[in-house]
Amino acid sequence: MTTPGGRRTVSGGFVQWKANYTSMLEVVGALRYDNYKLESGTTSSSGDRLSPKITVGLMPLAVLTPYVSYAEGYRAPSITETLVNGPHAGATPQDSFFRCPSGTPGPGADSTFCFVPNPNLRPEIGKTKEIGFNLKKNDVWVAGDSIRGKFNFFRNDITDYIDQVAFGTPVVVPGFGSFFPFLQYQNVARARIHGFEAEAMYDAQLWFLGVAGTLQEGKNLQTNFGLYSVPPQKLTTTAGLRFLENTLVVSVMWTSAKANRDIPVTYTPATSYDLVNLYLQYKPTPDLTLNLSAENIFNTYYRPYAIPVGSAGDTQNDVKWASAGPGMVFKGGLKYHFGGT
Repeated sequence: MTTPGGRRTVSGGFVQWKANYTSMLEVVGALRYDNYKLESGTTSSSGDRLSPKITVGLMPLAVLTPYVSYAEGYRAPSITETLVNGPHAGATPQDSFFRCPSGTPGPGADSTFCFVPNPNLRPEIGKTKEIGFNLKKNDVWVAGDSIRGKFNFFRNDITDYIDQVAFGTPVVVPGFGSFFPFLQYQNVARARIHGFEAEAMYDAQLWFLGVAGTLQEGKNLQTNFGLYSVPPQKLTTTAGLRFLENTLVVSVMWTSAKANRDIPVTYTPATSYDLVNLYLQYKPTPDLTLNLSAENIFNTYYRPYAIPVGSAGDTQNDVKWASAGPGMVFKGGLKYHFGGT
């Protein structure tokens, strides 16, 4: 166990106001309150904040709605980020070369690096600017079809961004290289995540086709190194058919992701990957819905996130496999509606 016991209480609430001026302008304002308290046997921390949001949309046409938005967010540190402590267990003789220098592990406990707690970890505060437009049109080519879309550029400037940091005097493992002995969640004074998002869906009633993509990057503005936790660039395509008067829907989803390699040298990048999922929904009666899915049908091995470098010899197979995404997964679900409409 690397995370000791603790209690984290999080609460929040928000209010939203929406107004339309004639048919040309829409304004949405919101205010959110967040509060947290984290306690363990040795430390405690707490905090709260009011975070505003405002969105202004122009509606000169019925099809396109350009908009600009500004929103602030507040994320409290988790128990693991604050309290994680002790050795990361090795799974191979090479990984067991290093013993935790802190002396906290029990006899015989070996590890590749040591987690260090950070009781002074502060919450993240993000300020997101966004500009884009929404697309909405019915009866595009034939009666009853529709198209929906959203396209936007965004930039999130974050203070006290919570990031994993490897540090300490490098430990040399003969024949396998060197690695940093300590890993701790720390606050990055200034970080920035920015990019472009787009999604569009065409629905012809008997069939539908959608595409969604995200391009983004993140930087530690103090070091100009990339952030290891930024998700990969991703493109997702969805296609489906409807049968039996729309009671049976069969669809396939293909996701192609390109790993983020602009990360600190103390991390091994995630893998690029392609996943294919199949979905089936059957609704024999208005009240009964059956859902079946087969995800990652080609059983592709992939790691969706970057992981700490274990050594120059790259022997941390335990971490690599523990960090992998799921293989082929089958799911089923049944939903029944009781009562009136």
